[in-house]
Amino acid sequence: MKLEGRYDRNKKTLSDEDQLKLSNSCVAIVGCGGLGGYIAEQLARIGVGKLVLYDGDRFEVSNLNRQIMATELNIGQWKVEAAQERLRSVNSEVQVDVVRGWFEEKKAPEMLRDVDLVCDALDSRDSRVMLERVCHQMELPLV
Repeated sequence: MKLEGRYDRNKKTLSDEDQLKLSNSCVAIVGCGGLGGYIAEQLARIGVGKLVLYDGDRFEVSNLNRQIMATELNIGQWKVEAAQERLRSVNSEVQVDVVRGWFEEKKAPEMLRDVDLVCDALDSRDSRVMLERVCHQMELPLV
């Protein structure tokens, strides 16, 4: 569903060219908990064309107080699937692909093949170091 005016407020800071670049971009978000959920929602709202979400965890009751994607209705659901559902309701123009599972270094080249930017939303130092190493090797920008 194309909604005219969806990105009008973006024009205060982004040119039409910038908005087009966003809509043609693919961003990977590794981790869909507290930080990753907020990142994913903001990127969907601003109009990034494709999001790829990675997480191997399910929502628990303890997530309700701090994770935007967690609701009482999705306890036990895969975080990436709950996020995909919510993001589709926020912006149906954004393609949201999900990977149910942990990000693995040996599979990284395949997992990040068509990605323009990687967002680190992991909660483990070792995992963050691994993701940084992978992105450096693949010459992918990481935030």
